[in-house]
Amino acid sequence: MAKHPPYMHDGSVPTLQAAVEHYDVGGIANPWLSTRVCKLDLSPAEKQALVRFLEALSGEGYADTAPTAFPE
Repeated sequence: MAKHPPYMHDGSVPTLQAAVEHYDVGGIANPWLSTRVCKLDLSPAEKQALVRFLEALSGEGYADTAPTAFPE
């Protein structure tokens, strides 16, 4: 997970820390934001732990290579 920044569907978030901060404040208000998205109010230690957890999901020992071509 941590191997391929930037994050979000549009690449607007440069780091995992920034992604956690984004979700911690409840995202960005807009007409399409789900009412189920809410502030997390994480402590600094909780945010750091979450980032470390996400970094740990990267794992090792698998082939992490991009495809050379896409189907037409």
